[in-house]
Amino acid sequence: MTFLVDLHLHTYYSDGSFSPIEVIEKAAQKGLKAIAITDHDYFTYTPSLANYAKLLGVELMTGIELSCIDETTKRKVHLLVYGLNENHEHIKALTTPFRKQVKTQRLKMIEALQQKGFAINDNDVKPFTKGLIYKQHIALALEKLGYGHYQDLYSLYFKGEHSLEKQFPITYIPIKKAIEAALKDGGIPILAHPRAYRTFEQIPKYISWGLKGVEISHPSYRDGDLEKVLIYPLLHTGGSDFHGDYNLSSLRQIGHYGIDLETYQQLKGEIKQ
Repeated sequence: MTFLVDLHLHTYYSDGSFSPIEVIEKAAQKGLKAIAITDHDYFTYTPSLANYAKLLGVELMTGIELSCIDETTKRKVHLLVYGLNENHEHIKALTTPFRKQVKTQRLKMIEALQQKGFAINDNDVKPFTKGLIYKQHIALALEKLGYGHYQDLYSLYFKGEHSLEKQFPITYIPIKKAIEAALKDGGIPILAHPRAYRTFEQIPKYISWGLKGVEISHPSYRDGDLEKVLIYPLLHTGGSDFHGDYNLSSLRQIGHYGIDLETYQQLKGEIKQ
């Protein structure tokens, strides 16, 4: 089944492998009617991209995925925000310093790999990204340099208790501040994939802070999860969490997860014009 609306897609401006144009074209080829590019902590949407998508019969909604932390549970939380105004100054006030942290962290990761004997530098990684360096880009660069297969390298150095990410921790955006900033900038804050970061029990708290919706269709969902979110009077979104070649699972292909047009119209109806 292919959904007509996929509101969770990534490009090479964060940790995806394709350009925004390529993502739009792939969505059009599959017959989708609406999409959102939700790069991590980066606002990829432009009017020219929206116009190009329209020519192909696809509506491009504004979107971003914020990398957050629940300061009570100390767990990561991802917040999707749709319908942001053009300036979104309150969101930028959060993402700008955060992205500086990420840039420093990734350079430290590369330095740590150099100390382990890998002949790699940031110039080896830059061809794979148009924005910040992400873990996927470093693993791919290592593969291209002949140090092994991408998945093995990613698992060895960027997952688990001994990952380079844990060696160089960063401070994520507090989820309460992210929700408040989204609302100030005219956006609709949506809790992303609650299964992935085990945030089901925190939903009432997030609603009290202004959360407007929850992602109900995502590859991470398991049996019984949907019932945990449908009990709340929230807007619904969904998407494949597409990353291109960095995740070749059939579950994460454009349109494999998403929402129908009626649900999409309900979301659009809440966006301030």
